[in-house]
Amino acid sequence: MLLTFVAALAACAGGAIAGLIVDVMTDKSHPKGRRLVMLLAALVVFAGVQAVAQTHSPPESDTPSQGAAPTTEPASTTPPATPTSAPTPTPAPPTTEPSPVMATSLLDLPAVDEDTSSSIDLDDPGTLEIDGTTYGRALVYQCSLYCDGPSPQVREVTLGRKFSRFTATAAVLDTSTGRHRIDITLDGHPPKTFAVAPGSPASINVSVAGVSRLRIQLYAPGKLKSPLQAGADAAGGNNGGGLPGIALGDPTLLP
Repeated sequence: MLLTFVAALAACAGGAIAGLIVDVMTDKSHPKGRRLVMLLAALVVFAGVQAVAQTHSPPESDTPSQGAAPTTEPASTTPPATPTSAPTPTPAPPTTEPSPVMATSLLDLPAVDEDTSSSIDLDDPGTLEIDGTTYGRALVYQCSLYCDGPSPQVREVTLGRKFSRFTATAAVLDTSTGRHRIDITLDGHPPKTFAVAPGSPASINVSVAGVSRLRIQLYAPGKLKSPLQAGADAAGGNNGGGLPGIALGDPTLLP
């Protein structure tokens, strides 16, 4: 379409130039008119040729030629960032749980002695039978002709506030007589008193929750004999009197 327009324009210009040429050629008074006409004709032809050449020239392309090497960006010299890992948590030290408290015999706890003779006449003979009942362990207060220590005999232990109850059976030995007394004291409070006689045992069940010290006092049924009196009674065939003979059967601390 553009080529047609250029051709028409060239035709018009050529017609105008031709007319001018005729006028110049007719007017003989202008000797340089021919040169002017020829120059204008050359300019018109040159303009037409340039227009045609631009119309048929291929459009410019941004694509580089095959011989040109593609431009590449320079490699980055910055080292890649090293990922930071979260610090490893320090494991907590293992917790040591306290050993569970088990039922414990009173006879297995260390005794607290107030003086050298406080429990000199106490014994743990092992298995003991009283009035037809067998006890696996027993704390016994017994003398033969006379006692080496005073009455009452004392057994005191430290509980460490670990136990809840103290249980036992108080009974007079089958070989003894008289009414016996037992006092149980917890941390210095007024004692709990139990009385037993032959054939009449006493069941002991005392709360010891939060208690630090347990104190047991075992009393003889009467005034104790002196060694001289015991010898005189033995010579006369009389061995009775105030000799003790009482036991705590299976004294146990419960958790």
